[in-house]
Parts: sequence; C-alpha cells; structure tokens
Amino acid sequence: MDCLGALNVMWEAWGTDEGLIYAQYPARFAWGATVAGYTMGPGAALALPQLPARIYRPHWVTVTGGAIATSSLAAGGIGYAAGDTGIVLDGNGTPAAYLVATVDGTGAVLTYTLSSAGTGYRIQYGAQTQTAGAQPGAGVGFSINVLTLTTPAVMNRQDLDMVPPDRYYAHNDLGATAGLPDELYPDYLPDVNGFARVFVWPIPSVAGTLELEISAPFTTWTLTDNYSIPAGFQDALEQALAFRLLARFGAAVSQEVSAVVQAVGEKAENRIREMNRINRQMPPGSEAIPAPPAAAKA
Repeated sequence: MDCLGALNVMWEAWGTDEGLIYAQYPARFAWGATVAGYTMGPGAALALPQLPARIYRPHWVTVTGGAIATSSLAAGGIGYAAGDTGIVLDGNGTPAAYLVATVDGTGAVLTYTLSSAGTGYRIQYGAQTQTAGAQPGAGVGFSINVLTLTTPAVMNRQDLDMVPPDRYYAHNDLGATAGLPDELYPDYLPDVNGFARVFVWPIPSVAGTLELEISAPFTTWTLTDNYSIPAGFQDALEQALAFRLLARFGAAVSQEVSAVVQAVGEKAENRIREMNRINRQMPPGSEAIPAPPAAAKA
C-alpha cells in the first residue's frame, strides 16, 4: 500500500505537468439562467472526476435539437451493475441519461435504455458516458454509438475571455446581466468541500451550456480497477516509481543499479514528453503552460 500511495502522489503531480498531460477534451455543463457561478469538482454542481489542472479555453454554447433517437452499444466497459445510471457525454446541450439494464459476469453492459434523449448530439461512434447518482456498481468504460437523431443539432458557440481575479473583481456591477456572458473567471481556491468555483460575467439571462477545454484527468489508481493509458506511459510509470522508491530501499540497492534506473526512467519520460508534444501539436521544447487566446485580449 505504501507503493500505491507513492504511485498516486506521483501520478497526481504528473497531471499538473504540461509536458506529461497527454490530452485535453471539452467538458460541458448546463448553466442556468441568472446564475453567476457554480462549484466544480467531484460531487460539485459542475461534476468532474477530479479538478482539472488546466482550463485552456472556455466557450458558451446554445443548442437546439440534436436529441438521440436510436443508439447502440459501443463498449460495455467493466464493473457495472443493473440499475447504474448516468449521462452520455460528447453532446453540446442537455446531456442524455442512461439506465443500465443487464450486465455480464465481468460487469460489462449488455443492454441499456436512454431515459432522456438530451440535446446537441451528432451522429457519432464511441460517445463516452459518466455515472451519476447512487450506483450499485463501480463501472468504467461504457460508451454508445449515436445512430440517428430526432432533429439535427443547431449550435451557436461563442468564445469567452478567461480572466484573472483582478479583472473579474474590477467590474463595478458583478450582478450585471446580459443575454450571453463575455468572461469566465475560474477560482481554484478550494472551499470547505474541496470544490473550485467558476464565475461568468455578465450573468446570462437565459440558460446555456458552458464548455471548458480541460486537461485529461489523472485519476487515482486502485489495486482492483482496470485503466487505459496512452502508449509508453506504463514504461515511464514503472521506472519513475522504481526510482522514487529507491530511498525506501536504499540499503539494498547499489549506486550502479540506482543510476541505471534513473537513466532508463529519464529516457522513458522524455519519450512520452515528445509523444505528447507531437500529438497535442505543441511547439518543440514547449514546457510552459500555453496561454489561452483570451489572454491576448486582456
């Protein structure tokens, strides 16, 4: 268990390192009319598996149509139980909701129903899901194919300026309203529940959807769950964890072995840094946090 704890401490730190963040994706949240801000994080109003290390770009999305008419199973995942509920991601409006009906012996979903059709979906394959509410199981990896829609999705997507606190609090009237917001202020200071908060300005007078382009989650490891990680990460994880644990077993490890572990670990880490740079189309040698386009407007 000491080794598992060391792995999770290291993995969490990797999730804040721009060179090791392997992907970014759009997380979408329904935003109510006349609401200035929400909490964000695991179990918060804007629920995520964990707080994102980066918010790269925010968008305000208004959507009509795009409700799911028919769908099929893409991947059953593992660890689910009949009665598990959740939402279908990858839409741009109100999320569709699912109910797991039957599973196999490994907890892979065999059949499911959609209890609501959602809005803002496109015909696509492998739409991801997220559990929501009390779960009989502890499933991961369930996804569906969106085959047909009741009506096409019509979307209006507007970039928001992501502003620092001094700019947000400089507004004379933080309660000002408008049809659409112009700015997003993320407040990462954890509250008593460990939640971050996000605010928009002006406050929207009509409901919409907040879309945040965020860093991929580096979720906590356990001894029982299965994980999908990018190519090359297992080698780097093994070598980096071995080097991190050398101090605990130093008396039994020679300096020569320690040097080999360090060299192999550095090579594995540099390999995935270069892979991430190419895959995310970052400039050579880029280790700094890329500034969002809105920063140029501030």
